This record gives sequence, structure tokens and C-alpha cells, in this order.
Amino acid sequence: MIQVSRLKPYFQIGLWLVVIALSVDFALKAMDGTPVLAWVPRAVTGTGYLEDSRLRVAQTLQEYREKRIKPHEYLAVIVGISEVREGIELSVIAQAIGPQWRFLGLGGAGFGIGSVQQYANLVFASELRPDIAVLGFGLHQLVDVRPKPGVAAPNFMEELRRGNLRSVAVALRNSTWTYSRREDISVSVEFAVLELRAWLLAAFGVSLPDADARKRSPWREMIKTDWPDHFSAATLEAQEKDYENFGIFDRERYENSPKAMSTLMGIVEQFRRRGTKVVLLLMPEHSTLNRRIPPEALQILERQLRSAFPGNEPPILDFRKAVRDSGFVDLPHLNRNGNREFSGRLGERLRDLLPSGAPLMAIQ
Repeated sequence: MIQVSRLKPYFQIGLWLVVIALSVDFALKAMDGTPVLAWVPRAVTGTGYLEDSRLRVAQTLQEYREKRIKPHEYLAVIVGISEVREGIELSVIAQAIGPQWRFLGLGGAGFGIGSVQQYANLVFASELRPDIAVLGFGLHQLVDVRPKPGVAAPNFMEELRRGNLRSVAVALRNSTWTYSRREDISVSVEFAVLELRAWLLAAFGVSLPDADARKRSPWREMIKTDWPDHFSAATLEAQEKDYENFGIFDRERYENSPKAMSTLMGIVEQFRRRGTKVVLLLMPEHSTLNRRIPPEALQILERQLRSAFPGNEPPILDFRKAVRDSGFVDLPHLNRNGNREFSGRLGERLRDLLPSGAPLMAIQ
């Protein structure tokens, strides 16, 4: 027979491990809204899109090295996240502008202008000097997103009284910080590993062979998601509620979002250091967003631009109301009909903003 006293040390170790785990989780929850854990995003982003965009930049540089781009051809880069990726058809824009321009699409996934910066950084880390950079975003991406309101904790004692041990165990698991933020942590770690990998390869002058790289053009269309033409009304209502929880519809959030505004100004400044002309593109929005995002949001953006670039503010193309609701999959994303309609109009507007003179990549 096993003596209970002999198991006492194991029980003590187990108890201390539980206490330590709970203490760490409590500390993480306490720091969740502080800069200490700012590296963990509030929305899951797609590192696959980032790697695809990184490959496009590398392929573009390879085309320049192999002189497959003629000296008179200009380079335009279009940067954004899912609204840009789903809403812009590069071939339609190129057809509207002409064959003397090459369009590089760097559209990914994420939430907020900080995610847009990740894709702009791919250009900044390279030797590319685009003649024009189009930064596509929605005004709602200029908000420093606040945490979602928490879900009320279950009545553990009541569940125990009823004998619902499984419900108690699941609720306890879901209430831990590491479980509730597991996807965000996973993406953050994966992104950090990919960034380290890219840095090491660049430091040692190593490039990984890609069997399909030469078969694919850097000017190919951005990756589109296989969505239906329209999501359900219930999905749109849930999305609207999420935006409300994030503070997207509060005027004060636009006044008090220094991180997002600073990030945007920094992107503009970094492109301009390369001689690149920057155009800010406000992407089309569903009428629900048009109605609920405060009209002062655009005025706040314009004021911030005047303060950061007095007398030399980048032009803003405001396409927020350019597409009817029938052209949307959900609140911020265009469907196939919507993106072709919008892309044609965007190409026409861009024609008047294109820089003249010799292409920047030809005079390096």
C-alpha cells in the first residue's frame, strides 16, 4: 500500500506550480493594457501575407538587377492591409494609367495603421525607391484600439453545486490570459521569427531559393480571399458591434490616438526620405461605417498632417463613399464587382498625381 506521506512532496510541488501559474497569469492580465505587452497585437494578422509581400519586394529588386525593367519605367507601390488587398485590382489601375508604370501591391492583414507599417517596412528595408507610394487605409485604422470589454465571469460555485465540472474547467481555461490570447501570441512569435530569419539572411548575404519565384511576377495581383459576394446581415451586425467596442465610433478616440497618428506620419516621412511622392488613400466603406464614424475624424487627420508637414501635406484621395453597399462583402471589404469599379476610378484619379522627371530607380 502506498503511504500518503511519501506523496506529500509531490503534492507540495504540484501546489506550488499551480500557485506560480496563477500568479503569472494574474500578472499578465494586469499588464495586458500597458506598454509592457504592446508587442502582442489585438487582432490576429497573417504572416503568410507578409512573407508573400517580402517575396514581391525581392522579386522586384531582382528584375531591376537583371534589367528587365526599362530605364523609362516608373515604380508605384500600393501599401495597406486587407481593405487594400481585397479592394484594389492592380491590372485595372495599370490599364487606366499606361504601360510606363509598374505597380507593386503590398497588401496583407491586420488591424490598425501599425499593421500597414509592417508592409511599408518591407520597402524601407530594401533598396527600392518608388516614384509614388499609395497608402490605403480607413479612418478607423487611425484609432489606438482599446481592449474589448471583458466577459462576465461565470458563477463557479453555482456550477460546482450543479455538478457541472466540465463547464467549470472550460471556464477556468478560457479565463486565463495565455489561452484567451493564444492566437495573438502565436502570430507575434511567428512574425518575430520571420523578421529574425530575414535579418540573418540579409546579414550573411544568403537568399533562399524559391522554386516558383521565377514563375511568378512581382506585379501579380494581391492575394484575394475566397469570400462570397456578401456576408449575412448578422455578420455585419456583429462586426459593427466589434467596431463599437474598439471605440471606432467615438470622436474622442481620434483626438486621443497619438500612437496611430505618429505611425502614419512616420510612414509618410520615411517614404519621402527616398524621394517618393506619397498619396493617402481613404478606402471605400459600407454606409454603416460612413454613418457611424464621426465626420470630425477626417478633419483631425488633416489637422495632424498640416502640423507634421506644414505647407507640404500629402494629398488625400477620399473614396469612402465611392461604392454602393452592393459592392461590399462586409463593412470594410469590397467584393469582386466593387473592387473593379473602385480600381478603375482610382486609376483615373492617380493619373493627375503621378510625378514627372526621371524614375528614381534609374538615377540611383
